[in-house]
Amino acid sequence: MAGWREWFRPSLTGRVVRTLLLALLAVGLVLTTKNFIDFRASTQASQPLLFAARAIVRSLPDSEADATMIVRANERQYNEIRHASALQQVELDDLLFELAYPAGGRVVYVSRGLAGVTLPPQTTEVGQLTLAGRPYGSALVQAGRWQLRMLEPGIPSAPLLQLIVNELLVPILIAVPLILLPLWWAVRRGLSPLRQLVTQVTSRRGDDFSPLDVNLRFAELQPMEEAFNKLYQQSRDALSRERALVQDAAHELRTPLAVIATQAHVLASSEPGSEQHEALARLEQAIARASHQIHQVLTLARLEGSSVRAAENVDCVETVRQALINAESLARAQGVELVFDAPEQLHALLDAVAFHSVIDNLVSNALHHAAGATRIHVGLCVEAGSLSLRVCDDGCGVAEADREAIFERFHRGRTATTSGSGLGLAIVREAARRLDGDVKLIPSGAERGACFELRMPWKQT
Repeated sequence: MAGWREWFRPSLTGRVVRTLLLALLAVGLVLTTKNFIDFRASTQASQPLLFAARAIVRSLPDSEADATMIVRANERQYNEIRHASALQQVELDDLLFELAYPAGGRVVYVSRGLAGVTLPPQTTEVGQLTLAGRPYGSALVQAGRWQLRMLEPGIPSAPLLQLIVNELLVPILIAVPLILLPLWWAVRRGLSPLRQLVTQVTSRRGDDFSPLDVNLRFAELQPMEEAFNKLYQQSRDALSRERALVQDAAHELRTPLAVIATQAHVLASSEPGSEQHEALARLEQAIARASHQIHQVLTLARLEGSSVRAAENVDCVETVRQALINAESLARAQGVELVFDAPEQLHALLDAVAFHSVIDNLVSNALHHAAGATRIHVGLCVEAGSLSLRVCDDGCGVAEADREAIFERFHRGRTATTSGSGLGLAIVREAARRLDGDVKLIPSGAERGACFELRMPWKQT
């Protein structure tokens, strides 16, 4: 049973062969129809019959006996040829002849099939008539002293179709293997690189993302190799990012975990008092820092993943306003004024989670790392079909040496004085990518400070 399934399962080779067979069948049907119509048209026109009648009547001598003998000989010869030709596959009646004088219409010779039959008059050289319910084509020619009339019985449709099909069947049966075998060989040869590709892919280890080494020499197959290698490259990059993230996260978490362990030991071994209270405060701070780093790592991992959330209708103004409300207490404690410049409403189709991550982390970055800042300005607007979000501060700015690596993971800057995970701007970059946008550090337009701008396509509902 399995062997039979192999023969009948869908395949490209089988599809090509079946398509070619259907094409040959269609060609046969078209040729059969054309030949049938052409044969019927030529029979109704009776042109071959007219040419034969002209050739015979022009060869007749004046002698009645000689003319009769020639007509009888031609009748026998034409009918023998008729029965010996390809039409022998169909039962056909004989051609009928009538030789007469034009003047008075006296008949000199008539075929046996016309004995006792009076033919209707004919005013044109060719015509159609019916004898005993059978259609005939008629040709009438006059030359010299003779008038010759020839009748050809029509062929019924069914035998005619059988004849045409038989004539076409042999050439088609010869052509089928001559076409199919080279085509089958060409398809098999053409698909052999694809089979090599399948073999390479299925025989690989699960952790092998190296480029494929297969010669897909045909232009139609080369994009498949390129697509596989691009997928492997993306997998390699994703795996490298995951490994680097795990390694960096483990390295960064060692410090707060070490602090937690140390302060827990102090709490366990110290007497109640100021030392214990101080250890508890440090313990809580280390736990908060570790929790924040874990939250940032998970956020970055989600954004770097391949899944993409469906776009939804978001009021960007309300989203930014809510983020600033959440940051208000920390800003007030640091003496920083939050300023928001935006229209009353600004709706867009976007990934709400990614957009929220951008605004939260840009504002948090300004509050935690813009030393000396007294004002944070957030601007939201639409410019030239793009949605622009800017977060600018009047703090210490970004050192020239840190500008290129500022969006890298766990990069805090060489002059950083506050603790942090170093993942905020990396999250912003990944969130911008999820939004089909880009985030840049742009000139602030003031003597000091830093300004970050997210620019993304503005898609409306």
